[in-house]
Amino acid sequence: MIGGSKGLRRRDRSTDVSGSAAYALLNERIAELKEWNARPMKKLGGISRRKLFKRIERGALLPLPQQRFELSEWKPVAMPSSRGRAENESGRLIGAR
Repeated sequence: MIGGSKGLRRRDRSTDVSGSAAYALLNERIAELKEWNARPMKKLGGISRRKLFKRIERGALLPLPQQRFELSEWKPVAMPSSRGRAENESGRLIGAR
């Protein structure tokens, strides 16, 4: 789940989960993370991730905006190869004389 962490291991489940089973699995994972975040970290003097978050980062969080975000759809665009040179519509290199 968390990259580079030693204490928390990801358990992959290849079965399809739906309905209340999905919520049960999600709640189980959330409980695991809460437990993991409450554990003291040796390298930081025994403070937990949760306490560290409250002490340092919580005050920097901003409230959610009043207006909801508008969803957009992005599509990849293929650009013609010009070997790192920009050309205008006439095919002339931009900046060339």
